[in-house]
Amino acid sequence: SEPYTDWETIAAKHPGKILLGDGDSRILSDGDRAAIEAMVRRMAEFGRRYPGYFMCCGNHLPWNLPPAAIGMYFELSERYGGY
Repeated sequence: SEPYTDWETIAAKHPGKILLGDGDSRILSDGDRAAIEAMVRRMAEFGRRYPGYFMCCGNHLPWNLPPAAIGMYFELSERYGGY
């Protein structure tokens, strides 16, 4: 998915479907923990409302992301991603 995808509209239009996306690898590239946490919390909340949702970064994880940012993304996903 692209970072500008309107997931709320898509989820409402296609209930019960599997969706994945909403993460933005550009946020990870900055390595700002507060921004990464806000993104992950938003994604986790969306997943609680739409159980067929999987957290995923749009444009995937490019080779040049800071390893610490990827670690934060996975750590925060584990913390906030549960039901």
